[in-house]
Amino acid sequence: MALHIRPATIKSANVLVKKWHRHHKPTQGGLFAISVFNDNGLCGAVIVGRPVARMLQDGETAEVTRCVVCFWIKVQLLSLPISPPAVTTVQGR
Repeated sequence: MALHIRPATIKSANVLVKKWHRHHKPTQGGLFAISVFNDNGLCGAVIVGRPVARMLQDGETAEVTRCVVCFWIKVQLLSLPISPPAVTTVQGR
């Protein structure tokens, strides 16, 4: 199962949040969104925004505000090995 990421609009990612997320509502905004596809089509999205904590709002830090995947991909992901999260530094303007 190969997963591919593509840029998405926040509006289109919020449609998936409204459709698939079990307890969160769509976000009011964000910095950017990423969609996730596999061989069967669209299977998830992530919305990234500014951090909620004021101390972290330094212009270089971002926070994942919503992460949503469809049910059939959740079942497949549970069988994958877990690796440590990647840390990425984004250069400021």
